[in-house]
Amino acid sequence: MFRRLSIAFVAATLVTACPKTNSGFETDRVERPIVLPGKASVFVRATFDSDASNLIGQFLPDSVGDEQADESQAGRTRCSEFIKPKKIAASGEVEDVFGASASVGGKVGVKGVVQIQGERKATNAVRIKYTALEKYVADVDTKGLYECCQNAPDQCPGRYISQTLAGDGRIFVATEKQNSVGVEAEGSFKHIPISADAFYKDGVKWERTTEFKGQHFAFSMSRVLAPSPIATNSCDWVNNIPRSLDGQYFVGVSEPMPSERVARDMAMREARAQVVKYIGEYLEQGSSSSQNIKGALGAAGGELEQNSTVDAIANGVAKLVKDERWCGPEKSETPKGTLQTMKVLAFFPNSERAAAARIQLQTLMDVLKQKGKLTPALEAQFQKSIADVK
Repeated sequence: MFRRLSIAFVAATLVTACPKTNSGFETDRVERPIVLPGKASVFVRATFDSDASNLIGQFLPDSVGDEQADESQAGRTRCSEFIKPKKIAASGEVEDVFGASASVGGKVGVKGVVQIQGERKATNAVRIKYTALEKYVADVDTKGLYECCQNAPDQCPGRYISQTLAGDGRIFVATEKQNSVGVEAEGSFKHIPISADAFYKDGVKWERTTEFKGQHFAFSMSRVLAPSPIATNSCDWVNNIPRSLDGQYFVGVSEPMPSERVARDMAMREARAQVVKYIGEYLEQGSSSSQNIKGALGAAGGELEQNSTVDAIANGVAKLVKDERWCGPEKSETPKGTLQTMKVLAFFPNSERAAAARIQLQTLMDVLKQKGKLTPALEAQFQKSIADVK
């Protein structure tokens, strides 16, 4: 039997778990929720456990909005048999904002004052700091899934759970608005730590509510992708990239790597680098109507030709780029042993272009600052260019 951790068990202790700390700054309660920039892409589970493989391939109906999204709303259908779980090791310290359904928010026990935009409306948001341990990803029989959805549409509703995340971490809920600290660009507040149980970020006070260890605590979703009419197998999209009115597809190909996991990471890294180039072209178009953007890009010079800069921007937009299909691994025998190559079809939605453009400009500004090239006048121009992005 798998170990299970329900968030509900902490509700009774949360009121006293995070005593108020005198930070030297005034705070006041927020009547209206603050909506953070970006979109909800990963959601907190209603119940944590140590093995979430059974969730992969479960469908959520389109009638379930992001404000209701948790695994209790999902279920398996006849088409789920074409979506298999694959376990992948993960590592690294991560801090991110997650969507949380109203049900999950109630179990956390502290009413939050922050939301994040979903596909159609905003959903509750929590911040989680965690050490990644592993994840399950969807290994999809694309042709079989598409044919199932064509033949039985009622068995292929909405989105399906395509990834779960596991790790050791802490959940924080935003409880108060911060009103007496230094202001950074675009009116956001500086990140001022108070203690291990609370800190200020995004203009609010985040307070710890609970911890978890070795648990699959979150999931993300994908939509069924119809193959190109000329596709005859699961890898034809490598040379026949699908088109969409809602965004752009990019194909990332890894170098031969000693493991599938490393090859997957490299393939996604290449796809994100293509997104960085695409966003650069988007900004160039925007510069025709904004002298601030034009000036900022001109000052950045050849920074976008530097691999380190591209990698920094790619990391910043990583959660906006979704892997839709995988091809491989292709194995080759070498004097160094068996090497594996992976190919990924990644999707970047048009709705995220402005957010990615701001990330790109902010990263370019940070790079120039690190190199001692950012004058006060140039910094002001970058700030105005970020505000000009539409």
